Amino acid sequence: MMGSHLDTPSIGGRYDRISGVGHDVAHMIRICPAAMIFIPRRDGLNYNQAEHADPGDIVAGANVLAHTIMAADEHCDLA
Repeated sequence: MMGSHLDTPSIGGRYDRISGVGHDVAHMIRICPAAMIFIPRRDGLNYNQAEHADPGDIVAGANVLAHTIMAADEHCDLA
């Protein structure tokens, strides 16, 4: 199990979650820092044809990704 948290003061706060999906990032963490963004799905289903996410939750997840990229960009030295 993988514990995670996200501090997002500009878009609503901190969210904590325990997940068994560490295999999705296991190979990347060997070469660089990695993270995963989770959004709610109806009935908690994933990897299932009946999986459904509300459009607003998808947008919220995309906003987390956008803010993460912008925050990382502030720390990059392209020189």
